[in-house]
Amino acid sequence: MSQQPQTDQVKIRRAPKFGAFLAVGAVAGFIATLILTSLFPTDPSVGLPATVAYFSLYGVSAGVVIGAVVALILDRLSSKRAKSISAVHEEVIAEPDPEDVIADSRPEVEEQTVASDDRPEQERPQP
Repeated sequence: MSQQPQTDQVKIRRAPKFGAFLAVGAVAGFIATLILTSLFPTDPSVGLPATVAYFSLYGVSAGVVIGAVVALILDRLSSKRAKSISAVHEEVIAEPDPEDVIADSRPEVEEQTVASDDRPEQERPQP
């Protein structure tokens, strides 16, 4: 029974990893926030760490949005440069491993549990 392999047309393209762009955007947004908040004088009652933490909410969010927009633009550009090729579907039947065949042909041995007693001979109870 010989079957003809199926051929399909598939598109090959290099797509950006969105998670990496979002993470880089978040880190860049935090660094930009850190630089911008350190350029201006801070309120002594609040302090620099609290100011950076508050403005990081905006900076990190903006960085993530900018990273997502850049990833979407690169994704659209990569889909325009996609190449169409034909792929062949083949069915492969794996032969059994020779070691498995040998292991299956050995006679089965029952496992026995032997209780060990580490006490000296004098302290063991006599049956």
